[in-house]
Amino acid sequence: MKRVFALALLLAMPDTVFAQTDATTSQHKSSARSSAARSGSSEIQQLRDAVAEQKDAIAAQQQQIQQMQQQIQSRDQAIQTLQQRVDQADAAASQAQQTARRH
Repeated sequence: MKRVFALALLLAMPDTVFAQTDATTSQHKSSARSSAARSGSSEIQQLRDAVAEQKDAIAAQQQQIQQMQQQIQSRDQAIQTLQQRVDQADAAASQAQQTARRH
């Protein structure tokens, strides 16, 4: 009877050992998958952060462009005003010369 029981235990033990090995292997695979998932999500977050930084940089550049456009418009208006004054001064000088020639 003891021998039968011992034989039954011996036969049952490899299944237990294999079951533990399978569970351990399964845990390792699961751990590797979750590690890869964490790594993947970390990379995705890094990419999202990089995209956000790029968007911020583009927004800053667009603001600089708008400021430069405003400066150019102001400069153009100043040039136009100066041109008008030169034209007026020119006209006044011409008129003064004509008046001087008549007298």
